[in-house]
Amino acid sequence: MATRRLAAMFAAVLAALVPAAGRAAPGNDASVVVAVVADMTGPDAVGPQDAADGFRLGIKQLTQRLGNQEARVVRIDGRADVDSTVAAVRRLLDQDRVNFALTALSPAAFAAILPLLEERHVFVINLGRMPAAMAGAGCSPWVFDLVGPAAGLDEAAGVQMAQDQVKRVVVVAPDSPLSADAVAALQRTFPGQVEAVLTPRHGAATFPAELAQLHKLKPDAIYDLLTGGMNVAFMRALAAGGLRPHMAVYAPWPAFDRIYLPAMADGAVGAVTLAVWAADFDNPANHRLATEFEAEYGRAPTAWAAAGYDASALLDAALKITRGRTDRADALRDALRNADFASVRGTFHFNTNQGPVQAYIARKVGRDARGRLVNATVGVVVHDWRDHAAAACPMRWTPAPPPPPAVKAKPSGLLPLPPPPALKSKPAAPAKPAARHPAHSD
Repeated sequence: MATRRLAAMFAAVLAALVPAAGRAAPGNDASVVVAVVADMTGPDAVGPQDAADGFRLGIKQLTQRLGNQEARVVRIDGRADVDSTVAAVRRLLDQDRVNFALTALSPAAFAAILPLLEERHVFVINLGRMPAAMAGAGCSPWVFDLVGPAAGLDEAAGVQMAQDQVKRVVVVAPDSPLSADAVAALQRTFPGQVEAVLTPRHGAATFPAELAQLHKLKPDAIYDLLTGGMNVAFMRALAAGGLRPHMAVYAPWPAFDRIYLPAMADGAVGAVTLAVWAADFDNPANHRLATEFEAEYGRAPTAWAAAGYDASALLDAALKITRGRTDRADALRDALRNADFASVRGTFHFNTNQGPVQAYIARKVGRDARGRLVNATVGVVVHDWRDHAAAACPMRWTPAPPPPPAVKAKPSGLLPLPPPPALKSKPAAPAKPAARHPAHSD
């Protein structure tokens, strides 16, 4: 008994005298803890799962280290439920030390967990959608956004349509306040006419009213804001209704992500998507992502996966600046703001609201030499996009000037697309003689 007491006393004294041997001093721990909080199950789980897997691949390539410190990753599945996400994050923060949180959540879930993370001084690297106010007056010194707001894609679409000499466009969008925001962003850069905004019912699989309106209006182009299975059904309906060859289609990239293209079949061919990343970007980081992501997970990477992969490179670069230390928040924030890392996008920098300064590109859907539907880069639409809302953010710091854009693409190998035929009006049917009725009154 006495021997055991002496051994216990010796162990306690040794632990007190040598904190670095097994337990580092507070704020200078031997490991960096990253919580990945994402909706990895549920109806919209594909993107968040890709973001989480992209980050996991990046950490694996860094041999589970960030800034030469051991990195531990804790995954929380939000399950597309705000209350369960909040409960899981609160439980984690009460039980464990967390330095960074990577988020790929709905705006509502993000807003709900942010106060918990800010209170514990956890830096947030966002890979999903955030409430719009967070780009402006509601910006947070604890949040860094790697994706950017949807408005950037909408503004890029307006620029591209103007370059393509589109004069008249019809928007097809969900019946949502976000659709009104998207149309407003489009009109900031599109000088032509928005003829109509068509809002199919949620979950629609057929679109007779919308097709009738498109036949009637005959726009030069459709700006497609539908997503998921609903957009697959819409594109198939366009093709079946004979409209797809006659009208150009533009859309933010998620509407024509790689998982939806096979179901759209030829209805997707020729669609122009606006994005910040493409699989054919010609730089070493993107080559490694494309090769090793598919080898690791058995599927091609997406822009979500690219953002998660960039997040690992960002954290590694920032922690090298601080020599692995996480105890000085101001120093770590400055390191994140100024981290120079090899992005799969070619170049990446933060604006004063800690959102991205980045290039937007146009991609076109076509078939490669093996007959597969792919998105191939057409070119850069906007070289140095900055969020207008950043001016309202109260944070004041001076970002480093971004270097010249370095968006390069490998030859796509796409088969050439024939020019679309003009949409012809059907000749009007001869008028039928009016039926004769006795006079009456309603």
